[in-house]
Amino acid sequence: MNNFIVRFLLIWITLCSAIAYGQSEDSIEGTWAGQLTVLGAAFTIVFHIEEGDNGELSGFMENVDGNQAGIPFQEVEWSDNNFHVKFAQVGLEYEGTVSGTEIIGHLIEQGSRMALNLNQGEYQRFPTLDLSQEDYTRLSGTWRGELTGLDLILRFEMENSNIVAFIDSPDQNSYGFAVDELSMNCDEIVFEVGLIDARFSGVFEENSLVGNWSQGGGNFRLTWTKQE
Repeated sequence: MNNFIVRFLLIWITLCSAIAYGQSEDSIEGTWAGQLTVLGAAFTIVFHIEEGDNGELSGFMENVDGNQAGIPFQEVEWSDNNFHVKFAQVGLEYEGTVSGTEIIGHLIEQGSRMALNLNQGEYQRFPTLDLSQEDYTRLSGTWRGELTGLDLILRFEMENSNIVAFIDSPDQNSYGFAVDELSMNCDEIVFEVGLIDARFSGVFEENSLVGNWSQGGGNFRLTWTKQE
């Protein structure tokens, strides 16, 4: 009887250990985000990790502030809370240790190691703007302007019930620069795009926004016209 009890306890302990191990492994699935600092500039890095039915991990990395999205994982390793993934197409790899809802690690490029700690949880991809429904109705849609000969696009959209806005520069093949801050006071509007150190200040005039664009020490007249 004693031997039976001992064997039963050993089996039970083994099963509990296996379950706990499995839970630890499963915890890496989800969205992880952190800040990477390079030469004084901060970039928001987001990992999207998924686990298939066979237990294999897949996913992709985003450099939100650098306007890079969908860089797929390659050669993913995940064992004993150690996580390692390569991004061969851009010459990068990441290695870290999972501790609860944090991965403490480094992004590696040609042997250079840059600290990058990731935290698990829902991540708002772009800054959200605090606007009334009336103000959003006035702004929603696409606006077009011309700045020193370059065609610019200003977009106001809804994403997951949040108001977001972006600047596109098609002539420069640059898209998706997020508007970080925006304020309105009657017909006056001011917004900033931190990634390109730009600021617009102007007023509504019928279907146009007329004002000044400040960037890089320069100040330029700019009129945005709402598109149908």
